[in-house]
Amino acid sequence: MKRRKNGEPPVLKRSNKGGAYAYVGNRQRWFGSYDDPETHKRFGHFLQMWEVNGGQPPPEAEPGPQITCETLVALYLAHCETHYRRPDGRPTGESQQVAYTAKPLLHLYRELPARSFSIHCLKRVRAAMVDSGLSRKTVNQRVWRIRRMFRWAAEEELISPEVLASLAVLRSLQEGRTTAHETDAVTAVSEEHFLAVLPYLRTPVRAMVELQWWTGARPGEVREFRLAYLSRTDESVWLYAPPQHKTRHRAKERWLGIGPKSQEVLRPFLMRVPRPDPDKPLFSPGDAMEERHRLARTRGNGGRKARRDQVGRTKQQFAEQYSRSSYRHAIQRACRAAGIPVWTPHQLRHSAATRVESALGKEQARIVLNHSSLDATEVYLDRDIRQALQVMKELG
Repeated sequence: MKRRKNGEPPVLKRSNKGGAYAYVGNRQRWFGSYDDPETHKRFGHFLQMWEVNGGQPPPEAEPGPQITCETLVALYLAHCETHYRRPDGRPTGESQQVAYTAKPLLHLYRELPARSFSIHCLKRVRAAMVDSGLSRKTVNQRVWRIRRMFRWAAEEELISPEVLASLAVLRSLQEGRTTAHETDAVTAVSEEHFLAVLPYLRTPVRAMVELQWWTGARPGEVREFRLAYLSRTDESVWLYAPPQHKTRHRAKERWLGIGPKSQEVLRPFLMRVPRPDPDKPLFSPGDAMEERHRLARTRGNGGRKARRDQVGRTKQQFAEQYSRSSYRHAIQRACRAAGIPVWTPHQLRHSAATRVESALGKEQARIVLNHSSLDATEVYLDRDIRQALQVMKELG
């Protein structure tokens, strides 16, 4: 029989009486009945431990309960469901991102005890992410989420702090020194392409797009636009304070100046009868679908297809507001219908910055977009608000 070389992984064999064993070093180790699936699962876990231990027999199991990586992921996801929530109680998208991040980890180390997860394991998980086609920045973000999960486990005393310390050693992938591809830089939308899609958008989506174009708002801020947070004290320029924004958890203020052009976008919605509920998002997917049905009825087709579609959708329930993906997809469909390159909502913010910078300079663009320097003070932010309102009187 051919002898196994040093460093080669053990091989599970069947004995004459149906037992499963493997030679580990010079010692014969038994794993149970060869025909039992649990035996092969147990041996697979042993091979993982053997690899983690650098090709040496793993040490004896430490006393006390041990949780696997699968259990750790489940516990952490449950924590994310309750921890990562907006002030109004709605969950953020962090739980979904953690679920995506955990897929390669569970594929490779589902049964591995969490306390045995090492920097070698993290490197293998990262390599699997790169091989799947993820960009360098996305890979670095997901590796950071894995480390954060193990930091939480260390805080909950599920693993020892030494495990977290070993994972912290791994450096991020560097540009030009990895096979992971780079993402394209986000560019501004040209005015030509902005105007080209407007005829192909439903009224609520068109209003959100125009509002972003004139104010430089983030996509999430226009998707959740609520009249309860709109101040019209000064008729020349209104002030909107988004209830949810990117930096709220850092106790930072956020505001948007609504100038004359933006006001023209909002005015038809403000004059609706009955008046929109100020505590609900102003731009509704349900309104877009009603508009679609109304246009279908006026276009003819004998009227039968339009009526059939309407009857089939009368009980259809729509979300209260556009989601990140539904807003993006609506714009992308309009881009394809207009025959222009596809662009995304976030590019509109870059367009606003470019337009303000060209007209008034970089400092004014920074102020309008609400970007603060590291040494900004509350007085400086107040001055920013006044200057931003002046800018929107002229350009927004």
